[in-house]
Amino acid sequence: MTGPQRRTMPQRTRAAIFLLIALLFACGSGTAVAAEPSTTGPGNVQVDIRNGLLTLDAHGAPLETVLNAIGKEATFDVVIDADLDSSVNRSFSGLPVDQSLRRLLDGASFVMVYSGSGDAKRLTLLHVYAGAGTAGVKAVRPQVTTVEESLQADMEGWIRTRLESTDRGTRIVAVRRLTQLESEVAVGIAAQVLEYDDDPIVRGQAAATLGKLAGNGASRVLEAALADDVPSVRMHAVKALGAVRDEYATKVLGQVLLQHRDAQMRLAAARELAGIATETSERFLKAATLDKDAEVRHVAEEAVERSKRLKSSG
Repeated sequence: MTGPQRRTMPQRTRAAIFLLIALLFACGSGTAVAAEPSTTGPGNVQVDIRNGLLTLDAHGAPLETVLNAIGKEATFDVVIDADLDSSVNRSFSGLPVDQSLRRLLDGASFVMVYSGSGDAKRLTLLHVYAGAGTAGVKAVRPQVTTVEESLQADMEGWIRTRLESTDRGTRIVAVRRLTQLESEVAVGIAAQVLEYDDDPIVRGQAAATLGKLAGNGASRVLEAALADDVPSVRMHAVKALGAVRDEYATKVLGQVLLQHRDAQMRLAAARELAGIATETSERFLKAATLDKDAEVRHVAEEAVERSKRLKSSG
């Protein structure tokens, strides 16, 4: 004897109800309905990110393809300045994105740049650069063939070794020597110091050194350093952005000037912008003439007036 037949609803009605449930769930949770995992590039790559956790299924896919697919899904920039000649054959699920990247790039030379702090902290840039490493990562630059290239390689090794020292002074000396390296490599090492060194004095020195390494991502790394827990490191980052003086650094300083809750940070940003004679810096300084702090207003007003005099005399 068979049991009672289960009643079914029309297909269109059932589809409409499923859609309504999905929309209600998305509105209630404050997040969009999860998209289907993306498949990208040669080989088989499936990437899915939900609530900041990554699920990856890759079979024979180039490492560069996998990294770009993760960056696209997690909305961070991927810059690769190395020859990634390995393929990925692995699967994992429910891992934080940064932890997953470290697994994939184990032994490689790379740095991750973040913005924000606390719950708002998010990855904005993954930079894989030429340097000593394994996991199928080879330097893009040619093999050492000249005295200058040999000295560069020796200096990079000297710096990296001393940055592992437990002595603060040794690490500070190593950070200062970054100016002797190619800018691209130096920026990557300075970013690692800012992220991993426990000593705020060493981190502050790394930020200050970045001010001498214009371009190649220095401004982005300094932007991330503005979220450091220690005020002195943040102040070093502001002053270094003023030394870099490119358009990106100017805009970051402008955001500090107009939005930072610390009046001393706003004051430092105003002073740095006052020394950058561009239309962008002047626009931020004009807005800062309405700042609630009298000293910030004074610096901004003086800079705006000085700009007017220069224009009229020209």
